[in-house]
Amino acid sequence: MDHNTGLERSDSDPPDSDPPDSDLLATWRRGRRAVGARLEAGLCLALVVVPLVIGLVWGPYLEDGAYVAFRCAHNLAAGRGVGYHLASGPALSADVTSVAGGMSVSEGWQTLLRAPVYVLALALLGWLGVPMVGAGLALSALGWGAAAVAVHRVGRAMRWPVAGTVAAVLVGFSPVVVATLGTEVSWVVAWAWLAIGASMKRRWDVQAWALGLMLGTYLGWSTLALAGTLLGIAWIEADQNPWADQNPRGGFPLWPAMVVGTAALGWGLIVIADRGFSAALIARHWTSVVGQWEQGVRRLFGESEFYWLFVPLGLWGLVGLLRERRRGRWGWVLWGAWVSVSILEGGAVAFGVLTTVVVFLAGLGVEWIVESVRQRGAFRFSQHVLAVSLAVVCGLPLGVAQASSLVERYLFRPVVRQELEDLAGEWLRAHADQNPSDPGATVLGSARVGYLADRSTLVWDGNVSDQAALMSLLVPLVESPTTYCVSSRSIAWDHLVQTGWFRQSYVSLRTFVAPYDAASPVTIWGYRHDAVAKPVGAILGKQIKLLSFAAPDSVAPGTELEVRLYWEALRSPEDDYTVFVHLLDASGQLVAGHDGPPMDGQSPTRTWLPGEIVLDVHRIVLNPGTPVGTYRLQVGMYRWPSVERLPIWDSQGVEQRDRVIILQSIEVR
Repeated sequence: MDHNTGLERSDSDPPDSDPPDSDLLATWRRGRRAVGARLEAGLCLALVVVPLVIGLVWGPYLEDGAYVAFRCAHNLAAGRGVGYHLASGPALSADVTSVAGGMSVSEGWQTLLRAPVYVLALALLGWLGVPMVGAGLALSALGWGAAAVAVHRVGRAMRWPVAGTVAAVLVGFSPVVVATLGTEVSWVVAWAWLAIGASMKRRWDVQAWALGLMLGTYLGWSTLALAGTLLGIAWIEADQNPWADQNPRGGFPLWPAMVVGTAALGWGLIVIADRGFSAALIARHWTSVVGQWEQGVRRLFGESEFYWLFVPLGLWGLVGLLRERRRGRWGWVLWGAWVSVSILEGGAVAFGVLTTVVVFLAGLGVEWIVESVRQRGAFRFSQHVLAVSLAVVCGLPLGVAQASSLVERYLFRPVVRQELEDLAGEWLRAHADQNPSDPGATVLGSARVGYLADRSTLVWDGNVSDQAALMSLLVPLVESPTTYCVSSRSIAWDHLVQTGWFRQSYVSLRTFVAPYDAASPVTIWGYRHDAVAKPVGAILGKQIKLLSFAAPDSVAPGTELEVRLYWEALRSPEDDYTVFVHLLDASGQLVAGHDGPPMDGQSPTRTWLPGEIVLDVHRIVLNPGTPVGTYRLQVGMYRWPSVERLPIWDSQGVEQRDRVIILQSIEVR
């Protein structure tokens, strides 16, 4: 391999000398090769079997992210397309599903575009009658087996068998295996290492196929950057002459690379256009990514102290690579760019690929220790005995770290919580079967609950503890409330359930309890259809937004009219404002009304925090002699005691001259 890759040993290394030409030695050599081939096959078989065994032992208790692809594949297998068509009423809007990940039609297409190969493979298995969870579990476990074999083959291609073997064994029973069961991460890692191995052997056609499958399995910034890195290195190795047949393997395949690049760019533009970009979105993403990496690293080092051994061994392996390939600066620039993009993207795929890279570097560190000891002649052992001995000595603590992490994660599997979610999903599906006339029923809950309920879902697992994140959920939820909410015991869920808006809007339908479990109880909440909130979106004084309201369409004379207002603080209000809710006749004369601070003075506007949503209920008593007819309901805010109304802009940004918000017409009859 050319020096620009910075990955393979020098081609000037002397080959192993052949033994003397004698029948006895030739027979011995053939026997040794046969034994080596059997050992190699046995090792590869073990690398495939170990992740499968881990998956079977772990069971169907998968992370919530696996069910996003499951739902899309389930819809395809059932012939319903890629997602759910949302009906009118208390259903999710397009903005909610695109932000929160509900399986709407657009979100289904986004899932299919992001991971078409994996989703279609699951859909095919589901169409054949294989249970979706079992299919995803087995498919992802096989992917990790293929990834371990690919890592081993890369080590052999680089003439570092100890590094490849140690890294492959560590990858085979890594904690990342159980953290990504049911997802496409394992196959992304497998295709990536297969492409790297093809690059080692200058098999550009194999590399192009592997990169195409990798991008088809998962399209993200990290996989796009990795494809660009490997194609760039292949271009460098072809001496910038892609059409030349300079070696027995052939030149760089320009046309396959162009097809892969064009497809990747098109996919990327589609996904980017669907998600949208803004400076605020990038800032939130970066803040979230930093928190995810910090949490992941803390968790790993908290599971086992032996994980600290990966740091010096990985650095030792990296330094050895840099020292042996000093002239491959462009290759290192490309690899550094890929690592940077992967870290910035975050997510399970980037974490899985980078984890295998770190493990491989640790294996290289073990290899360098073997080489250093052998060159110094500190021990009088054969090279193979020395390599195996030091690999065991250095790899054993790393194996202990992996094993202890697997055991700890196994003990803390979400078994009880998922069993309670199974009961909730069965109840929701049975309730949906009993009410086929309500196809627009939606669910707020985990992706797993949405998959089990087979309903369009606003995905939220209740694990966030940040107040801003909770408020960002409340805004779309107030504007388009879901039919059901499935809550578990957590700080975030407790905050949401205790809000005045939730308590006024939802009623408990069913509770599933398991003793001695932190997630218990799991509760199904039903939306009160008697007062469906209607969106408004008007802004008052550039400080407060009226998200929506709920009021009846008709009322009888002498009765009470209840109006519920849902306010959001865009920033901390400057003063304590008074809310007025007025009912006017056709001539504009006030017939009835109610003026007062929000929540009868229990929540003054000056105390509102940015992003906070406040439910404000006003009750208007109509005179028994109120004439029958059509009346206009309007609201607004003013300062007291000057009674100066706040300026108002409607949802289109048009300023209202009368400084009132006209909500709707109400029939008095």
